[in-house]
Amino acid sequence: MKTLKFMLVAVLLCCPFFLDAQELQEYEPVKALYLDGGKFYIYNDPEPLTEYEVLDFFGRDIYNETYVGAKKQMKIGKPLIITGSVVAGIGIAAAIIGFANEYEGLYGCGLIATCVGMSALSVGTPLYCVGRARLNWMVDDYNSRLSRGELNVSLGPQRHGVGLSINF
Repeated sequence: MKTLKFMLVAVLLCCPFFLDAQELQEYEPVKALYLDGGKFYIYNDPEPLTEYEVLDFFGRDIYNETYVGAKKQMKIGKPLIITGSVVAGIGIAAAIIGFANEYEGLYGCGLIATCVGMSALSVGTPLYCVGRARLNWMVDDYNSRLSRGELNVSLGPQRHGVGLSINF
């Protein structure tokens, strides 16, 4: 009996040496994101996120399905908008000069250039806008997930009658 008590005391005295308490780590709250010029930024940080940081923030699925496609849409849409605007502007100017000076060849070329420019503009604008909207959706989705840490307690109908519902 004395041996059992001695072993119990020895074990209890030695236990604190084997336990390893976790150290308190400084908690850095996750900050919200915003979109500027097609690049993601963290609030109060002047540097845009790198591709690896975007992958880390959003995860592989959203990165591959949404981010890559949205960047491609914006990359194709922006030059089409710029080129279409320039060609349409030149075409309108050529058509006006041709009509005013009665140059049928210049007037016809101006109309064709205007049609080509407007076509490029009408394809580029939706591409750019949809790509931008997809990136905005990513930011809104990420920021909404940050605010879900709130606790909501409500009394209401449940499966087996009235009950208390806790959402967190």
